[in-house]
Amino acid sequence: MQGIRSLVRPEGLLFLAVPIGRDSLVWNAHRIYGEKRFNLLTAGWSFEAIIGGTKEDLRAEVPDASYHFQPLWILRRDER
Repeated sequence: MQGIRSLVRPEGLLFLAVPIGRDSLVWNAHRIYGEKRFNLLTAGWSFEAIIGGTKEDLRAEVPDASYHFQPLWILRRDER
């Protein structure tokens, strides 16, 4: 994300969609981003809006590896 951050203008927006739920790694497939992992991923960005979900969904239990819940997060580049 730091590489992407360098491509976005100061105060610019990033539209991000990743699988969310409780932090986990689905071996040989993908990661599911929960509170801990998502906060690390979005360091340096502030939240503008979430479309199709809520921050509470970061704690949701994911039924299995085939389940994908990916709301759209709109983030603004912080100037720190």
